[in-house]
Amino acid sequence: NSYKNEVEAIRFAHYCDLFTIAFATNIEEAKAMVEAGCDCLCVHLGFTRGGSLGVNQAISLTRAKIKAEEIFNYIDSIRPEIIKVVYGGPISTPIDMKYIYKNSTCNGYFGGSTFDRIPVENIILKTTQEFKNSHLELDKNDLIVKLIENDYQKKDYVDFVKSYIKNNYKERILLSDIALLIHVSYPYLSSLFSKTLNISFTQYLLKYRLDKSKELLIRNQPIKEVAMSVGFSDPMQFSKMFKKHIGISPSKYKEQNI
Repeated sequence: NSYKNEVEAIRFAHYCDLFTIAFATNIEEAKAMVEAGCDCLCVHLGFTRGGSLGVNQAISLTRAKIKAEEIFNYIDSIRPEIIKVVYGGPISTPIDMKYIYKNSTCNGYFGGSTFDRIPVENIILKTTQEFKNSHLELDKNDLIVKLIENDYQKKDYVDFVKSYIKNNYKERILLSDIALLIHVSYPYLSSLFSKTLNISFTQYLLKYRLDKSKELLIRNQPIKEVAMSVGFSDPMQFSKMFKKHIGISPSKYKEQNI
């Protein structure tokens, strides 16, 4: 099969005294590549996080660590001189990479969604430097940092969701995506949010968007523009939800407050 061909290619390149980089998704593939003589082995952790496919397919950071650790432990027991790196999966920020560095013998990182989505050269340079720095200075108030350091409380999850809504209410938001981002289960996060604030995530998000829409309406912005600005792709749906929860239509609200 194709992977056997890749193994043979690594074996031939090693015979020719070339530096070789091999990819593996499991311990069996890693063993084959190590025996073939690879100089660098990259553990492929799956789809990167981001976009609908990436979000649905990404594995958790904890599972990624366990997978990498299993393969790296094998390598260290056989050929510890091999360079060990990871690619893809849930790793998309320097904080994620810090977690992998701290909990395995990983030496580095290849590619990933952060690099794929940053067009500005100086930001690429900064991001690259951060990924390479295993002694990265982290914001102790960042929820992901707290998770890594085991220094967090349940309210941190709720505060993170509220902050995420504040910064992204104009975009499509799913609680399941946020749960994946902070590496907790969707049912747990949904229940915790509702119990802490006495309001469901869906209701909280809708209320936040409608409150923002009122601010825009009194500035005399067109209703269609207001709807799009607060995360509604359908102006008719926006008007329907506004009237249902505010008591009057968006146009009537404008008349009364301008």
